[in-house]
Amino acid sequence: MITAAALACALCLPGSASASDAAVQVTDMAGNDITLSEPAGRIVSFSPAGCEILNSIGGSSLLCGRAAACDYPEEILAVPTVGTGEEFDPEEIISLSPELVLAGRYDLTQEQTDVLKSAGIPVAVCEAADIEGVMEAVHMTAELTGKTEIGGFVTEGMKSTLEILESSVDHLEVEKKTVLFIVTGAPGMDASGRIQTAGSGTIQNELADLAGLENVFADREGYCEVSTEEILSKNPDLIVSMAMDNRTVPMAEEEILAMPDFQDITAVREETVRTFEGYELCRPGPGAAEGAVMLYEFAYGTEDDPSLLAGF
Repeated sequence: MITAAALACALCLPGSASASDAAVQVTDMAGNDITLSEPAGRIVSFSPAGCEILNSIGGSSLLCGRAAACDYPEEILAVPTVGTGEEFDPEEIISLSPELVLAGRYDLTQEQTDVLKSAGIPVAVCEAADIEGVMEAVHMTAELTGKTEIGGFVTEGMKSTLEILESSVDHLEVEKKTVLFIVTGAPGMDASGRIQTAGSGTIQNELADLAGLENVFADREGYCEVSTEEILSKNPDLIVSMAMDNRTVPMAEEEILAMPDFQDITAVREETVRTFEGYELCRPGPGAAEGAVMLYEFAYGTEDDPSLLAGF
């Protein structure tokens, strides 16, 4: 885990927080070549994960605009919001004089991206599908902002966190537990009244694996809807509820525990149901490593695991 003192020290490293005059050339998360004449000093972000990454490398002050879904850390709420989707307004963005736009894969259409590029504003895709991708995104964003030393410090901190967790999982003396993720506002899902969950190829599935858990719907691909009957047949040991962003509300523990059809599920009988209010389990940013630790602690506790307690 990255301590506040250690990060403060890193922020004072020579050259880590000041822009270099050298041109910057990187390949973004979608394989696009991005070239800047110098590290970006003004950034508009459509990507919540991009904002989290900026914060982790000491770059929140570079934000001059953000999508409404970008709500972490709290200090960026004072940054002006820009329209997304049908409310996208290129003139609004251009008026902010950004030197770079950060976006997820589906935050902007190709037409919207082309409009910004034609105005001389580079657009970098900053969206990871897994922990390795998060580290790549940190490295990319650090390069684009001239904060490569701090970026390296952040990724090393993530690696250290995961190494400690791996050791704890390796020393588990209990049977691996199973988990059902209830994901409100999952990408590509419409509100249908059915349970939305995370299958293989999602950040939640990887975090479950890192935490020594088995995702009961790992046999499904991506985010999907599942029936009550399917959930009953899986009979998860744990249920973890979350919302993907601030536009939706996670299903509350009390609501899940009170569902009549769920009363025979092990997680409900044993009340091993948890709603996570933060984004550590659903946002592909540096906090995802801590999300894996949170899952482990919920599933297995830390009372008999001094190595994990020492690490965190």
